[in-house]
Amino acid sequence: MTYFGPPTDENNAAWENICGEDGGRVGISNKRVLKHLPPSIKGGKEGEFIYGIGVCHQLYCLVGFASYFILFIFSGERKY
Repeated sequence: MTYFGPPTDENNAAWENICGEDGGRVGISNKRVLKHLPPSIKGGKEGEFIYGIGVCHQLYCLVGFASYFILFIFSGERKY
């Protein structure tokens, strides 16, 4: 139940840790793999390119939306 309920330090940390320190960005330098991928930005190492894992971006947006929604619900400022 770590991911459910109003925001807490524990569940915020759990959501942030799903995709690791780099937020779902991975560096790929294997030329055999790169030839099957679309163009990307260059990484910090020679021959490395950076790609983002789509689900991590989607989770980032979902968590942001959920946080604002929860604040809206619990703020008592609803005017409808």
